[in-house]
This record gives sequence, C-alpha cells and structure tokens, in this order.
Amino acid sequence: MRFRILGIALLAFVGLLAIIAFSDGCGGLSGNAAASVNGTIITKDDVAGEVSKMRMTRGAMIPAETDGDRYTNFVRETTEKLVFYELVKEEAAKKGLTVSSNEIDERLQDLADDSYLGDVSKLREEYTKKGFTEEDLRTEVIRAMTQEKLAETIGSQIEVTDEDAQAYYDRNRIQYDQPERRQVRQIVTDNEATAVDAVRRARAGESFITLVEELSTDSQSSQKKGALGMVVKDQLQPELDAIVFNMKTGEISDPVKLGSQWYVFSLENIMPANLRTIDQVRDEIKRHYGAQKFSESWKKFGDDVRAAASIEYAPDYDPALKVEIVVPGEN
Repeated sequence: MRFRILGIALLAFVGLLAIIAFSDGCGGLSGNAAASVNGTIITKDDVAGEVSKMRMTRGAMIPAETDGDRYTNFVRETTEKLVFYELVKEEAAKKGLTVSSNEIDERLQDLADDSYLGDVSKLREEYTKKGFTEEDLRTEVIRAMTQEKLAETIGSQIEVTDEDAQAYYDRNRIQYDQPERRQVRQIVTDNEATAVDAVRRARAGESFITLVEELSTDSQSSQKKGALGMVVKDQLQPELDAIVFNMKTGEISDPVKLGSQWYVFSLENIMPANLRTIDQVRDEIKRHYGAQKFSESWKKFGDDVRAAASIEYAPDYDPALKVEIVVPGEN
C-alpha cells in the first residue's frame, strides 16, 4: 500500500522540521541580507514582511519590536522558516515539481468552498481587510502546494505491506486487546446501617441514583450520581474489585466495608472482552504506520537537505543564537 500525503495533512508533519539542528552562521553576510541559502539571499525586508503578515493574522500573539529577546527570537524563527522554504523550492525544482496558475485558482476555490460558500471574491475581500494583497495570497498558496507536492513525492515512496502491518500488530497487540468492562454505580456511607438500608431499598426497586443522592456521604460520588464509569479488572481496590467482577447485570451488591466506609454497588452493564483481529485493524494500522514512516522520511529529508546546503545567517537572524527566555515564577 502506497501513501500519498495530500493537502492539509502535510501541516501535521511540517512542524517536525522545527527541531532540525542548525549550525552557526559564518558571519560573512553584509548589508540587507538576513540569510543566504546556496547563494540565494533572504533579505531583512523579506523577514520583516513575513513577520508583518503573521502579525496581521495572529495579532498580539506576535512579539512587538519593543519585546527585546522575544522579538529577536521570533525574527530568528521566521528566518529559519524562510530558509527551509528556499530549500523546499530548490528540491521541488530538481524534481520538476511546479504549481500552475490553474492549480492556484483551484486551491483558492477550495478555500472559498470551505469558508466563504464558494465565493472567491469574498475570500479575497477578507484577506484584503487583513492587509494582504492578491500576490500575498497566491504566494501562500504556492508555498503550501509546493511543500505538499514534495511531501507527496516522498510519501509515494513509502510502502506498508501486509507483513509490516502484521509485525506492527504483534508489537502493539495490547492496543487492540479490549478487556471486559463493567458499568458501575456506588453508594458510599459512613455506617453499616445506612448501607444495609440502601441495599434493601434498591433491591425493592427504588432508583439507585435517588438513593445515591439521599444516602451517599462521598461528595465526588454524589456529584457523579455514583457513576464509576466503565471499570476494568484490577482498577478498583482488591476488596471492591472482587465484589464488582462477581456480580450480574442489574444486581445490587451486599454492603462491603473498606477502611472506615461502606460501599454498595449497582452493576448496570457488562461489555465483554474483545480482541480486534489483524483483519479488522489492518487498514487502520497501515494508515497509522504509514504516517509514522512518512514522519521519519520527512524529517530525514529536512536533515539531509540542510546538511548538504550552504547556509549563512546574519547574527540577529541566526536561529542557533536564540536566547532562552526565563519566565518569572517558572522553574
């Protein structure tokens, strides 16, 4: 089974490249250059423009220029993103991957369909209100689609066979083994007489929930109307576990003492144990394991292109020089 990572699904993996190790810049840049990628200059104006665009969409989440190290760190992070996109463009060009005008128009239509009832002019109008130009909008689409096409190429080389799925299933079998679960309510009291009375009245047909509200002295139990939810064996204290897992559906337990408190249980439902077979989960495993393998391949791609590239940063733009921000009161 081959995996093609399309569209917005790429965004879940792009973030992995934020942890790529960066070497120190050589300090050979001058003038308006923030960084150089294989001889291509990313200017300080490019970085400032990118910061400005992010501020338009994220507002106060973006540090102000007066925020000192926070702002400088954000500028360095932004430069890092532009450097990576330049590497993506180069790799896409090597593989002959391009984004046509028709594809851009189709993506704009998709965006409009998702949020503007298919009205592309409304999409453009909303972006203009935020301070973006038509060129800005198309540039963002080209960036996203270029990365998607490159990721699709990498993803298409990933194969998860039936044998891979079986091996993954065998290694992670506990994920697919669902133990027996029991839906239980409880009354917790401080004395035996109240517990005995609760059993008598519940077995006579009174609502167990009403009895919880009237008799239970445990505040948390009362707030949840006695519900313990779906419990599995060994989840409760051994003395309580022995009672609950020997009851039948609809049964009211005898009072049981644990410490200074008395417990009465009502068993509402039993969900039997269930082991999902490999045939039931094979496709699910292939999707999950394929995504995992893609993540690894995408990160390796980032590491490889970074290591092979000639990259320099101006000091205030070098992500390797980010300053650790200490928040008062945090350890």
